[in-house]
Amino acid sequence: MDEKIKKIIVITDYPFNKRDYDRFGIELLRNQGFEVEIWDITSCIHRKFKDQLITEETVNFKDLRIFKEKCEIINAISFLDNECIINCFIEYSLRTFFIFRTISKHKINYCVFGMVSFPSPYPIQNSFIGRVVSIIKKGNSLKFKEILWHFLNKILLKY
Repeated sequence: MDEKIKKIIVITDYPFNKRDYDRFGIELLRNQGFEVEIWDITSCIHRKFKDQLITEETVNFKDLRIFKEKCEIINAISFLDNECIINCFIEYSLRTFFIFRTISKHKINYCVFGMVSFPSPYPIQNSFIGRVVSIIKKGNSLKFKEILWHFLNKILLKY
């Protein structure tokens, strides 16, 4: 890799705010000579909250791009080059798979953060009966669509 990174793209699937600006070190990166853009894909990924997510606190950032449609994200990625790296603060799932596929297709450097990696609050069931009861209890509260998405995400992560 002979290219020098000049531009950093931060992709989030939640509204970007002042706290994120500070904790991601946006000002520090800019002071080091990097061009930094923040891509907010919240409206595209979380459609049912589409109109409720933009707040006054998020609008005032320089180089904040808010995407509303998948095609806009795909198009923006296609214009990037090897002098860019993408920091993905998004989940790796069926909802976001098109982003990772597009990044890979265009051979853009990227990194993914394993956020919200908390241990399960459910106690481990050692007996077979205990595990079956635990699964049934959890399954009763889920909807078919959630179960389907869970298994499709597991398959995606494995293969």
